[in-house]
Amino acid sequence: MATVAQFQAALAAVDAETTRIAAKIDALIAELNADALDSAQEEAAFAGLQAAADRLRLVGVDVANPVPPVEEPPVEPSPEPPIV
Repeated sequence: MATVAQFQAALAAVDAETTRIAAKIDALIAELNADALDSAQEEAAFAGLQAAADRLRLVGVDVANPVPPVEEPPVEPSPEPPIV
């Protein structure tokens, strides 16, 4: 049986990882909100957000009772408006 210290250590590890992911998401959102990204930077920011979402989906995976993940349709970045 796990000790209180082991539970606290596990909780601290989960907290540290989710805090790191949240900081990455905040930074990506700030980049997108700055509206100063070229298309390559926008695609990279989008890929970063997608990767963070994928990691968060894995947080709740129970290896003893695996459930197929819910497949969500991929979100495509908006096309750039035509230059007139």
